[in-house]
Amino acid sequence: TDESHTGEYLAQLVLRAIDLLGRNHFAGVTSDNTGNTCVARQLLCTEIKTLVQIPDLNLLCKDITQLDMFSPVVKSLRSIITYFCKSNAANNSLKQARKALNIARGLEGIGKTQFATVCISALSLQRCLPAMCHIINSKQVKFPAKKSHLTGLLQSSSPRSLEFELQIHCYTLVVTPIAKAIACLKSLRIDFSDIYLFYFTIGATIKQIFDDDNNPFSVEKSGQICAIFNTQFHGMLSDGPTDAPISAFDLNPCKYSKLNLEY
Repeated sequence: TDESHTGEYLAQLVLRAIDLLGRNHFAGVTSDNTGNTCVARQLLCTEIKTLVQIPDLNLLCKDITQLDMFSPVVKSLRSIITYFCKSNAANNSLKQARKALNIARGLEGIGKTQFATVCISALSLQRCLPAMCHIINSKQVKFPAKKSHLTGLLQSSSPRSLEFELQIHCYTLVVTPIAKAIACLKSLRIDFSDIYLFYFTIGATIKQIFDDDNNPFSVEKSGQICAIFNTQFHGMLSDGPTDAPISAFDLNPCKYSKLNLEY
């Protein structure tokens, strides 16, 4: 249309669709983090008091994954995973090497929009690194010319492979808590109060990583990661249109019984 797709415009558009079915049939709303959709999401929650923002930790994974510090390792990760997924010979050699080294699970693919799968894929590559280094060193697998730069990343004890291993470690160190929280929030036993709990768990874990004197991140890099987490935390909980997650956590008797407190 000729109308500008502002937050107000999108909110009214969605409200008309909701009203066709009845507002009582809708419990939550989510969107990406673009300016107009964020405004629309907040307007919807303000208009319909029973509507809550659904946390999208997937976007938190996305924003951290797209940081410049992780771009090289994620690019290499995608190239390696793609090659082994498409080459039957390479995949078979890896499978045999895994069996010899008692590595039960293989490589995991990366989803197009499920950004937590980048973390899962990185963890799978970490797990399979000994087997991959073995088949590269023994020349059972040879990358084509356009991917020859990947060979150095998987050669045992080479400077590039050690650097690549450290980069994978740094990336998974930060995003694994988020990926675990996403998996937990898919459980049928989760209630609304757990949203608040898992956000705090992620924040506490990231803080613990950066407070360690031996952590591999510079002050600047840790600041970038913290800024992304804080933005999402404030948008979802502190500055959200409702305090529903906080209230649900505060009113959940189970939390008091676990802490041995009087409700």
